[in-house]
Amino acid sequence: MKQHPYLPNECAERLSKTALKNYAFFALNTANEFLNSGDSYAAKNQVREALQCYSSLGVISSSLKLAIKILLFKVLLKVGWMQPANS
Repeated sequence: MKQHPYLPNECAERLSKTALKNYAFFALNTANEFLNSGDSYAAKNQVREALQCYSSLGVISSSLKLAIKILLFKVLLKVGWMQPANS
């Protein structure tokens, strides 16, 4: 982990992990908002970024649920049961 001259290493590492975990869950919340507004591309990117930030069981589980919603959204668009948000 990167050295932080103003914090002890154990404190800096703990705070970095906490921040990355918070960023991951924020990204998942944002992904859900994007999907609800009809932007599956942005939602997919947010899920990917969440997994890059922190790959705990909770983040992976939430990411899988969102990935299924994204896939379902795309299928429903393709078969014509939903309209894109921009139309």
